[in-house]
Amino acid sequence: MEEKTPGRIEIESKDQKIIFRSEFFYSHQELSRSFLFVFLDESVSRSKSCSVLLGDRKFKVKKIYYKEDDIIFNLLQKNIKNVCLSSFMQSYRIFQISGFVVHPLSKISDILKRDNHVIVSPRKDAVGFDAMILRQGVLVPRQICGLNNLGNTCFMNAALQCIFSCPEFVDSILCLNQDLMDLEKMPLLKAFYNVLNDYSTSKSSTGNLKRKLGMKKSFYLDSKEQDAVEFISDLFDGIHEEIVSKGEVQSYYQDREREHPFSTTPDSAYNLWLSQNRSIITDFFFAKIRSSIVCTSCLSSRVVYEPNLVLSLPVPGKDFYFEEIVLFYDSPYKVPLKIFGKADSTVSELKTLLYSEYDFHFDILFLNMNKIISDSTTLSTLSGILFCYEYRKDYAHEYSWVSIGYKTLWMSNYFDFNFLVRNSKNSKTHFFEILKSKLTPFLDHRNAFMLYENIESFFSFSDSQDMFLDFPVVQLAISYHNYKSLFSSSPLASIFQLNPHALADCINLFLEKEFIFGNETRACESCNVPSIFYKKLDFQEFPKYLIIQLKRFSYDGRKIDSIIDFPTDSILIQGVKYKPVGIANHITSVKNIGSEGHYTAHVLRDKWYYCNDHCISEDPINKKNAYIFFLERCV
Repeated sequence: MEEKTPGRIEIESKDQKIIFRSEFFYSHQELSRSFLFVFLDESVSRSKSCSVLLGDRKFKVKKIYYKEDDIIFNLLQKNIKNVCLSSFMQSYRIFQISGFVVHPLSKISDILKRDNHVIVSPRKDAVGFDAMILRQGVLVPRQICGLNNLGNTCFMNAALQCIFSCPEFVDSILCLNQDLMDLEKMPLLKAFYNVLNDYSTSKSSTGNLKRKLGMKKSFYLDSKEQDAVEFISDLFDGIHEEIVSKGEVQSYYQDREREHPFSTTPDSAYNLWLSQNRSIITDFFFAKIRSSIVCTSCLSSRVVYEPNLVLSLPVPGKDFYFEEIVLFYDSPYKVPLKIFGKADSTVSELKTLLYSEYDFHFDILFLNMNKIISDSTTLSTLSGILFCYEYRKDYAHEYSWVSIGYKTLWMSNYFDFNFLVRNSKNSKTHFFEILKSKLTPFLDHRNAFMLYENIESFFSFSDSQDMFLDFPVVQLAISYHNYKSLFSSSPLASIFQLNPHALADCINLFLEKEFIFGNETRACESCNVPSIFYKKLDFQEFPKYLIIQLKRFSYDGRKIDSIIDFPTDSILIQGVKYKPVGIANHITSVKNIGSEGHYTAHVLRDKWYYCNDHCISEDPINKKNAYIFFLERCV
C-alpha cells in the first residue's frame, strides 16, 4: 500500500475569532512541488526553517505540498467549521509581491505561472476589492462617474474610463498592501491610486495625476491635446518603472533568479526579463508574443519572445480594399448585396470568391461604367461601382434589362443601375411578379403594400426596342409622385452593406505571414539552401486584459475613417475568448488631420455607458469612431 504524507495548515486570528485548520494527505508521487503561504498576521505560527525575503524583511512562511488542481481556499479552509468564503474574504486578502490580487478560488496551477507563493494579509479597513463588491452580504454594482475636462484632457478621461472598466486590475490597485508597497516613494502610482479610490465616491479629480505624469513626460504639463494611446503607454510605463525600481520588489525577484542557471533559449531569456521586470502592469496587461522567422525550404525557424502592452493593428484603408461591388442574384428570393474585395485582386479572383463565399452558382456578368469587364482586370484600376449580375447563359434569350425612370423627351432613370430580369414564362403577369421581388429591397416599407396590391398600375411601357449587351431593354416609366411614395430616396444606399472590415480581420492581418525579403532569396543557416523567409507573429501567452489600438492615422497625419465592425459581447482570438469592456473613441476634427479631435469612451458595467468627460449617458456605440479597445479574457 502506498505511503501517504500528511500536511497541515493552521491560521489563527484571535481578533476575528476565526481559526483555520486543515489536514490533508497526498501520495509521495503527488508531492513533487511545494507552495508557500506568507502570513503577515503575527498570530499565525510559521516554520522557523522556511522563510522568504521581501525587501529588507524576512518573513517566516508555511510550506505546503499540493496537486496542481488544488484550490487556494481549499488548502486554507479544508474541514473548517462555521467559516464561509465571504467571511474569509472580508477578513483577509491574498496577493503576490507584484501587487497581483489572488482570488481565493484560484487554482495553484494558475498562480505558479507567476510565483510559487502568495501573501495572506488581514484586512485593516473596509476599502478595496471585497468592500467594493460585497457590503454586508449584498452585491453592489461598480459605480461609474464622469471626469472633468481640465483643458484638452478628454484624451486622459477617455483612457482612464477604459482602464477603470478592468475590474480585476482596479481591485488589485485598491488592495495594494501599503506596508510592502511604499506609495510615498511611488508618486505616480499614489496619484493613480487616489484617482481610483476617489472615483468610487464620485469625487475623482485627475489634476494631480496629470502633474505627476508631467514630471516624467513634460508635455503633459501643458494644455495641448495628446494621443490617448500614448497616455496609456506613458501612464503604465511610469507605474511599472516605479514598482520595478523599488528595491523590495526587485531584490526578491533577483534572489529567485539566482536559484536557476542562466539559459540562452528564447523562453528562458524572456523569463529572465520578466523576473527582473515584474509588476502589476505586466501581470495584467502584457502579452507574450512569439516572433518567428521561418525558412520556406526546411521550415526551420528563429524564435524571439517579445512583451507587448498595446497591440497596434493596421486598418485597411481605401487603397487596400475595393469597396464598390454590388451583387445581383438570379434568384428573385435573394436580396442584392454590397461587398468588398482586395484592391489588388483580379475580376477572375473575385469570381472565385463569389462562388465560394457569396452563394453564386451560375454565370456572372461584370459591368463597370456600362462596359463588360474582363477577368484579367484588376479591381484597383476601376472607377465607380462594379455590378455583378448572376444569370444562366443557357437561358440568355429569356433575360431582359429593366430600367425604371420618368419620361420627358427621353427616359431618365431613377435608379443608378438596371435590373436583369428573367421572364421564363414569357408573360406580362410573370414578368411583373419577378419584377416585384426584385424591387422589394428598395421599397419604403410603409407603402410597400401599394406595389403589392397592383404593381402594373404604377408602370407604363415605353416604345423603345433598344438592345444592351445582347439583352433587350425594357423601359418602365413611373410618375415622380408614385416613385417618391414607393421607394427610398437613394436606392443604391438601401442595398445591404456587408461591412468590409472587422476587428477580427485586423487581428488576422497583424498575425499574417510577412515575407521579409519579398521574393529575394537568402542562404538558410540550417539547410544551406537559398530560400525565401517569412515572419510570423503569434500569441504565446494571453494577458487578462488585452489593449488594442487601431492605427487610424497615416504617416501624413490623416485619419483612416474606415468603419471597423466588432462584436460587443465576445471575440475569439486564436482560440481564446475575450469580451470588450472599454472602447475609447476618437471623433474626427473638421480638418481630419492628426489626433486633435475629441475623445470619448464607452464602458461596460451592468450595461454599456457613454462617457463624454463629465457627462454619462447611454448613447449607442458608434463603430466608426472606435479607436482603442480594452478586452477582458473570459474564464
